[in-house]
Amino acid sequence: MSTIRGQGPALGNRSFLAIPSEENRTLVSEKMKRREWFRPVAPAFRAADASMWLKDPITSPYMSFAGVATASFTDTCPGVVHADGTARHQTVDHDTHPGIATLLDCLADLGVPPVVINTSLNTGGRPIALDSSDAFATALDAGAHSVLTSAGLTRLA
Repeated sequence: MSTIRGQGPALGNRSFLAIPSEENRTLVSEKMKRREWFRPVAPAFRAADASMWLKDPITSPYMSFAGVATASFTDTCPGVVHADGTARHQTVDHDTHPGIATLLDCLADLGVPPVVINTSLNTGGRPIALDSSDAFATALDAGAHSVLTSAGLTRLA
């Protein structure tokens, strides 16, 4: 899914989001964004859940830090754990990132681990999408199946 919500930091506001499987990491990073296979993607998870996913959890609302992944995180979310066993993560809550926090709550309610791949909404050599028009163009170029805007969810495929 692609998301565009305002013009603040791309962190969940102008992003590609996906369930953090290895298959989805390959799809988003290599096929959609056209990046090299070795470039990692970041997880976003609820700040309150950080101790489940990281050995020494640290709040990181702007993906400023990398933490050492727990064995459970590596097993559950292999698409966001780097080769060295770390994850440069984004922690979210309803005050700082209400949209993505709500999405994570919905995943938890469905029994799915509340973690998503969160990477900037752009493709190889292009800037991050600035507005809804850019978001749709980028999503179509990347082959994304949907775009979430403040107006709602639009399915593309």
